[in-house]
Amino acid sequence: MSSVNKVIIVGNMGNVPKTFQIGNNKPFAMLQLATNKKWKKDGVKHQHTDWLPVMLTNSSLTFAQKYIGKGDEIYVEGELRTRISLDKSGNKQYRTYVKAFKIQPMRTKSKQITESDVDTSEDIEDEIDDETINSDTPF
Repeated sequence: MSSVNKVIIVGNMGNVPKTFQIGNNKPFAMLQLATNKKWKKDGVKHQHTDWLPVMLTNSSLTFAQKYIGKGDEIYVEGELRTRISLDKSGNKQYRTYVKAFKIQPMRTKSKQITESDVDTSEDIEDEIDDETINSDTPF
């Protein structure tokens, strides 16, 4: 039986996507997406924010660079990926992130977006994989 690895997140961009080039000259970007949970317990309001690393490639990257900015609320659809690298002492480090296949603005503070601008679905698997990203990449 096959498995399912699908993530859907709605949150606010915590930073302008930082773009990197890797060995095969394919650009990708990392952004931090903030999700907030609010609740009330014993009459006291509480809030917790999670910061989730998201990798953008291809049309998702182009769209983000052109239309969305820090603080904008976006919808992200993708999958979880985990990178394993070695630190300077030779210990394994695990980093989990969301590899986005689709992003869509929910509310933007920055730019006007038309309906035709919104489709960022990735039709094919891109050529960036965990093996082509070296351990110096900061995510």
